[in-house]
Amino acid sequence: MNELNSNSNIVKTNFFSIIKKNNYSLVYLSNINHQQSLSVLQDKLHSCCTTPTHLLFNFASISEITDEWFNFFTSLEQQLSTSKKKLILFYVPTNLVTKLSKKEQNTTEDKNTGFNVVPNLIMALEELDVFLGKIDSINFVQIFVNALIKIYYLEYQTIVKKDKIFIKKENLNTLEGDFTGAFNVDSNTNQYLMFLSFPKETITNLINSKDKISDINSLSSPPASPAPTILPSMADSIVLVKEQIKKIHSQVMLILAGLESNVTLSDVSILEGREFKKIEAIKLTDSLEKGYSIILPFSCEFGKLYISLWFKELNSAINFME
Repeated sequence: MNELNSNSNIVKTNFFSIIKKNNYSLVYLSNINHQQSLSVLQDKLHSCCTTPTHLLFNFASISEITDEWFNFFTSLEQQLSTSKKKLILFYVPTNLVTKLSKKEQNTTEDKNTGFNVVPNLIMALEELDVFLGKIDSINFVQIFVNALIKIYYLEYQTIVKKDKIFIKKENLNTLEGDFTGAFNVDSNTNQYLMFLSFPKETITNLINSKDKISDINSLSSPPASPAPTILPSMADSIVLVKEQIKKIHSQVMLILAGLESNVTLSDVSILEGREFKKIEAIKLTDSLEKGYSIILPFSCEFGKLYISLWFKELNSAINFME
């Protein structure tokens, strides 16, 4: 049932795997329904983590959690906190976020119920300030992507998935969405533009989702039939885009503030419509046809999102792709 891998830093059982790193340990849960799984995990954590360490739990294969397991994590977090160590849960299915996340707990009796839940491993490592070297342009874009994923995970309980990246070859001056946030990005080695674009359909779904949440949380009785989809006004759409980008921008700047970074990010400019038009705040070009655009598509239950990176030189675009 239990197996110690030839690498002493890895423990594997039928129920979970533990991977020991220098500053933390990863625990991948695969089967917690077996009656022995919890006792085996407690025993293995005790034997392989002889000194207190940060513990990161991967919930990707878990669909339900019992009160016994919840109490175990509560006790474990309390033990770790006395040694100033963290317990972080990631890849938690959306149906468990409400039960497990501190942010979702609304009880007045115990404000410390719930745990630190983040969307993925990279963000869990960010919580521990685990980074490799300086933040360059490529790492910066990853930080921006992580901020996007985190905001949607926490606010809408939805998982944003990355689709296949590509270099744009046609309609070069056309933006990927009807509403776009534009940034100037500067580093020691490069300058480029970053766009975060929202198609109309995605904006509509996001606004209607907020309205539904508001209805559920209101004191009035629920409607007898589902509320019709409301097409948002231009003003409502711009407000939502600004709100989304402001939160993502704040997350990125917060991370950069604590790191050695050679990258700076400008304030955002909001562009309306699909056709790119030169504005004063965008310094590098008056037309996207004068350079090369890399498109990073994303999808979630509300629709599509796009991050576009515009470079003056082809070599810069190719280097990023590699």
